[in-house]
Amino acid sequence: MADAAPGIIGKTIAHIVVKKRLDRPVGQVFLVFTDGTYYEFYSTGDDITGTSAIDVGGLDEVRRYGGEASIVMQASAPVTPGGGKPRVRDLRHDAG
Repeated sequence: MADAAPGIIGKTIAHIVVKKRLDRPVGQVFLVFTDGTYYEFYSTGDDITGTSAIDVGGLDEVRRYGGEASIVMQASAPVTPGGGKPRVRDLRHDAG
């Protein structure tokens, strides 16, 4: 995680996707950046760790990774600066 941390500083987050799975990793939080990259924090039990690098990909890749059914929350920034509040969807209770 320490290797990737400096590369995260200064990036703009466009989306946050939280996943909970029955297999490993049990919990995942993806930060999807506006430059077409993302970073994953994950937990295989009690501890939360981060991957060693920032990956290339966007919201579609993050949603597919590990299955869309495991998504429990997604927050997305407004499309334009000053375009309002971020949209947050609690997918455990939100059908769409």
